[in-house]
Amino acid sequence: MTPEKPHDGEGNTERVEKSHLTPPALELLLDTGEAVVWPEKIKNDVEFVKQREERKQLINNLERVTDRLPRPDVSLQNAVAEKIISEPEVATLYESLQKLLEDPDYGRALLYIPFEFLPKSTWSAETTELKTAITAFTNIYLKTWEKLLHSHDVRTNFVDGDMIEIDFREGDDWPRVVKAAHLIPQLLEHDLITTEQIFSLAEKTNDTLLKSTIDDALLVAADLGRLTPEDRARMRSSSDEALRGTEKLFDEPLANESNVTGPIDFQVVEQELNTTLEEARTADYGSVSPNRKTWLQQEKRRHLLAAASQKMYQAIASKQLTPEIGKTYIETTGSAMGEACIEGIRQAVEAAVEKDPGKGQQLFEEYRNVITTAWKEKRIETRDALGKLFFRLNTLGVINTQELETLGIARPNLVGPFTENLKFMESEMGDVDRMLRAIENNPGLSELIYPVILMHGSRLKGYSAAESDIDISIIVRPEVSVEEREKLEKLLQDVFAHEKIPEKVIEFWLTEKDGNLSVRNFEKNDPALGESSFVHILFGAVWKGDPKVVEELREKLLVPYFYPTEEKLYGREARDIYIEQLERDALQYRLMHKGYERFFPRFGGVRSKHANLIDGESTFWDSGYRQTALQLYARRVFLPKLQS
Repeated sequence: MTPEKPHDGEGNTERVEKSHLTPPALELLLDTGEAVVWPEKIKNDVEFVKQREERKQLINNLERVTDRLPRPDVSLQNAVAEKIISEPEVATLYESLQKLLEDPDYGRALLYIPFEFLPKSTWSAETTELKTAITAFTNIYLKTWEKLLHSHDVRTNFVDGDMIEIDFREGDDWPRVVKAAHLIPQLLEHDLITTEQIFSLAEKTNDTLLKSTIDDALLVAADLGRLTPEDRARMRSSSDEALRGTEKLFDEPLANESNVTGPIDFQVVEQELNTTLEEARTADYGSVSPNRKTWLQQEKRRHLLAAASQKMYQAIASKQLTPEIGKTYIETTGSAMGEACIEGIRQAVEAAVEKDPGKGQQLFEEYRNVITTAWKEKRIETRDALGKLFFRLNTLGVINTQELETLGIARPNLVGPFTENLKFMESEMGDVDRMLRAIENNPGLSELIYPVILMHGSRLKGYSAAESDIDISIIVRPEVSVEEREKLEKLLQDVFAHEKIPEKVIEFWLTEKDGNLSVRNFEKNDPALGESSFVHILFGAVWKGDPKVVEELREKLLVPYFYPTEEKLYGREARDIYIEQLERDALQYRLMHKGYERFFPRFGGVRSKHANLIDGESTFWDSGYRQTALQLYARRVFLPKLQS
């Protein structure tokens, strides 16, 4: 049940007072103008100031370069040659990246550095400044890469985010990969490493996961022409059985993907799509949580629509699908074929632009009226597909920004402050204000939780659809007993009943010691129970509520995260977990998985017959994503480390 909203215009008798809003702590760490939110001992800490200024310098140096690159797949070397950017500017950027990688806390930033930023051996810099910077950056890059070869990453984090909850998972862990080893083809391409170094590494390591990841990467490197006949001979004579076996796979053909050819029967396509969508909706997904069932249904639907849209794309390319036919499907209420047609149009225009921008523009003009009319009709079932089309074609210059504005389409800034995206959530913000008033006016509830609401998730980050849920967290007072949770949850259900809020809000239960607060960790696995490792929420959420309460909570709860701790989480140093959690939240879930591609067409990437072995279809390899990810890492993967 959705809380009753005030009437629009005349007759609106309900007036909800807006609650105080405090920007995410991550933003305030870097904004000197808002430094007042931190206590004096933090603001005046020499190390805090130093780390903050270094990070701000990195952000500025990144922006200075990326803002002037015409496309994300333009290398720094070519940009300098074409005088788009200067050698001193690149040198300064390399110096900032060097400092970032030298900090052991942030070495994982290497995984996201655009390959276009990597210097090739053919780069003959003119200035001593750039020559020195290239050498220093390359040295620390390779040292950091070698360290990351010891890290076993959860593979799905870099693919689609298909995380099975622990209670429903078979086995003790998710499938893992040495992601740093997947970079081998690109490092060979840039002459940063040699094939002999890779062969030697494969022969000497006892890490079976690293060994198998290297084998996969070598197959891709061979596809890209990075292995010579001498390299193959070296592999055949290797002492490592896996290397010898991998070399035999180089020439084995792969099954070709079937392309849609010949006449396309749209009625058959529509019938098959509707049938399979209904099967996906009603399928038995086994013993899974409701959230996972919903995710599986959504993913299945997405894949089915993608297959149908591919057929529509082929039909447009072969002149079988006309704007008149497309209009029929797009204008049909609730038509999944309408979504498939819109996606097919987008794919066809993007493919045409890649070959000839003029022909791409011409193709779009054939469908312009159909597309713009559909948007103006505001049908919810086609809204997301149309938005994706407008955003991506705007990036390619097919649709200008003025036209987006005329249609009422605002493009979020994925690397800007979270608070800028609140303007797209005005209705939900009003609802949150009413929820806060409900907490304050309910003595039974206000005794259990602080009068503060944390807003977070993909809506706040700017890359989700307008129909997506909003994520909410609350903070439980330290004196509250766990025995009162059942009572608390009943009260929370009443207050947070809303169509765009998940079934349960996240609860952070606190403990108090020596005047500081900390999040209580429970042995019970419950997605509604916040953990001390959820720094992405605590530091990345917008806080709404009493400013004095917010200030006190941030000082007593957040500031302790800056100082050393002996706490271990999952058998590892707690701080390592905190940093990686910030990385996953800012760069992977769900930006990499589906958020980024909603706004940007693909640039660069890995395209070879064995690319699937290193998850080549993942957005991880997209040049534009990697540029965005590095900017986000600079802004949002930051946690000061101070002396106690």
